[in-house]
Amino acid sequence: MALAVIPARYASTRFPGKVLHPILGKPMVQHVWERVKEAGVFQRVIIASDSDVVIRRCRQFGADVRRTAIDHSSGTSRVAEVASDLDYEIVVNIQADEPLISPRLLDLLVRRLNGTHWASVSTPIVPIGDTNRLTDHNVVKLVLNRRYEILYFSRAAIPGGFKSVPIPGQTWEHQGVYACRRDAIIAWSQAEPSALEKIEDLEQLRFFDLDMKILGVPSTHISPGVNTPEDVPRVEKIMKENRS
Repeated sequence: MALAVIPARYASTRFPGKVLHPILGKPMVQHVWERVKEAGVFQRVIIASDSDVVIRRCRQFGADVRRTAIDHSSGTSRVAEVASDLDYEIVVNIQADEPLISPRLLDLLVRRLNGTHWASVSTPIVPIGDTNRLTDHNVVKLVLNRRYEILYFSRAAIPGGFKSVPIPGQTWEHQGVYACRRDAIIAWSQAEPSALEKIEDLEQLRFFDLDMKILGVPSTHISPGVNTPEDVPRVEKIMKENRS
């Protein structure tokens, strides 16, 4: 049984009120919720927030909403709070600023985690074909072994060496969606941030400190998130093109 949780924080630093910003006439979080509901693997989809404004608006469009604590340091810890009160084998963390998230990708993440006994987490990975993305610190890179177990994440260009161009089949970037076994995400939330997590500013590295393995799920789907108001017209353009 799988649960989807969409953490929706109102007080975004770069874009206050971002999750309720209108995109083609609907709050952004509603687009995310609708796309997650299209996935076939979830028994329940919950929006988690500490904001009265967000909770009230989400209930207006029919969402299942849970109030969470105000002191969470990340969306993942907010998701863990919801997961700890419910009995689901797999919990998927979907950010509220991903209005183009693929329902098929969410289905795939859950199915692959279900079928991989050694993994505690599954997450999508995309081949890097653009050299500029290798040096962009906003793009999270990773390295894999032959069974697609992720060995490390970094904002630096990895694997390193003398070659500065993407290597087919060896150079990957991470897409920030996670399917986690329930006990894994709860253990993550109860642990202190790891040293590597602090250095890289990447919370997923904490799973490695807990001796948990992460499965990389190859995908061609890149979901442009909304980080600033300037991203909204670009996302709306993609949505209109997809409809037509």
